[in-house]
Amino acid sequence: MSAPEERAARGAALLDRLRPGWRDRTDPGRLVMAEPRLAPGGCGCLLAQTSPVGSYWAELDALINETDPDGLGDLSLEIAWAADHGFSLTQDEFGSAQHDALWAELTQAWRAVLAP
Repeated sequence: MSAPEERAARGAALLDRLRPGWRDRTDPGRLVMAEPRLAPGGCGCLLAQTSPVGSYWAELDALINETDPDGLGDLSLEIAWAADHGFSLTQDEFGSAQHDALWAELTQAWRAVLAP
């Protein structure tokens, strides 16, 4: 399994535990991990698609609060937590020249998780 696939598998396990039915609210064909908002046509990242308000940040905050009620308290820790669960890139990946390709790999990893 590739690093993005491993991260997506961790995220899927977390969502299976905390958000039963999340797979039913996700459209793999419209999945774009680099898009943090649910676009009018339904396009968006995984958390935007599963969020009741269509927002990556709102759903990320809710998941973090449920797994760590004291909160992480630092944006860099939240980014690391999100990346570890396949919801985002790592801090280093954000600054990488391969930024777009890494988002595409993460999108493909989630599509593989969602495949029947």
